[in-house]
Amino acid sequence: MDFLDSPRLPEDAALLALRRAVPEVGQPLSALYDAPLVDYARHVYRPARPPRSRLGLEARALFADALRPELRAQLPPEDVPAALAELERSGVIQTGPHGQLMLDHDAFYTAIFSRIGLLSRGCRHYFWFTCFTNKLEVRPGRGAGWLGVAGTCINVFGLSRRLMTRSSAIAAPGPVRFALEETGALSPAVAAELAHLRDLLGGAAHHSVPEAVDAANRLLWQEWEPEGRARLVVFAEGFCTRLVARHLEVEDGLLGRLLFEPRRRAAGMRVIERAAGATIGSMLPSGTDFFWRVRDHRIRAMALSGGHLVEQEAPDVAPVPFERGAVIEELRRGALLPNVFLLFLAATFLPGFRALGGFFQIAYMPVYRAALLAMLDGSDRDERALVEDILADDNHGWGMHVLEEPDEVLPLIAQTGRAGILPVLAERYARRSTRSITRNLALFRTHGRWLPVMEEALARAQVA
Repeated sequence: MDFLDSPRLPEDAALLALRRAVPEVGQPLSALYDAPLVDYARHVYRPARPPRSRLGLEARALFADALRPELRAQLPPEDVPAALAELERSGVIQTGPHGQLMLDHDAFYTAIFSRIGLLSRGCRHYFWFTCFTNKLEVRPGRGAGWLGVAGTCINVFGLSRRLMTRSSAIAAPGPVRFALEETGALSPAVAAELAHLRDLLGGAAHHSVPEAVDAANRLLWQEWEPEGRARLVVFAEGFCTRLVARHLEVEDGLLGRLLFEPRRRAAGMRVIERAAGATIGSMLPSGTDFFWRVRDHRIRAMALSGGHLVEQEAPDVAPVPFERGAVIEELRRGALLPNVFLLFLAATFLPGFRALGGFFQIAYMPVYRAALLAMLDGSDRDERALVEDILADDNHGWGMHVLEEPDEVLPLIAQTGRAGILPVLAERYARRSTRSITRNLALFRTHGRWLPVMEEALARAQVA
């Protein structure tokens, strides 16, 4: 990310720009800016309006069906119905951060923010979607293969940088074990915490990186939340791939029509392409047409060409017919993964859930919503009812990088104590103002991609 050394916009101007550019985020943020953080967290965790349309209800039923295996793997069998019922009532999912141990700065503080919000609403389950499509090293010292600690980097699995820079986390060769190798000097207190982590996480072999990270995060959550007031529920690409496949298996199902009917597909892509050429385009996810391919330890960008999905860098390698049956088969065997647009269609917009994400996500979610609306048929009664569902509530919110504390996680744990640290820190941060917790909106006021969007919004406001 490209940050300036100091903010380029005053706070008041940034708030006005956010109200103009992303009103569903900017308006409540402005209203609650000087209120305690718990008030803003409570706002984003307010219950999402449940769908009333037939299509929305069907999409929500498919979501629950796909989620049950995840819940059975993570919760005692007797607790699964209560978790599903809570998600049905709340309708809020945290989407990100992605592919990280909870010891990662972003994942740790996002969990605390979400805990504050969900408990303020009488909820118990932290529903967190995280994906592993990035490489193990996305840049030096960053990615699922690394953990930043006190100015140095920890090699999480002890893998070579050559392998990490070439392998996507979801497809990296296994098995893997936690090594937690130091690359620099650590203070005695932090070194002791790292030794404890080796004892807690090390030894066991895991089939894949996602499996290893998931197992580690559960152990960490048990230490940090020993009384179990908040419970962790994680789902990743396996869930979303299964969900999209189930949508496509429905004969004449809506997602299949949106994807495979050329007129509808083109209408949505025109909206996204226009946005990609606008100021906001730098924050739009890009790279592949609808699906990624998994091959040789990497995910590979695809292009829709001549009725086939072909690899952009190797178009002659096993093209996939862009037909419902062929795509379902590739999804089922794990050779294709849905892209971000498809993921949000199946997991949030159609079933009527609210996705809380980072400060890029709040920029592109309105684009995806507009693309979906362009793909729907206003002359069809069921689809008109779905449009009413989509427009009746906010489909997204800002839930990551809100609690933007500078303290690194392992030194903070060494200072505070690991047992029960989540409730301790949640209590500490919940009463501070949102202004203070966001460091006066420093992320928005210094980021090289957000600044042009906000300046454009301010210019429009002056004209109006």
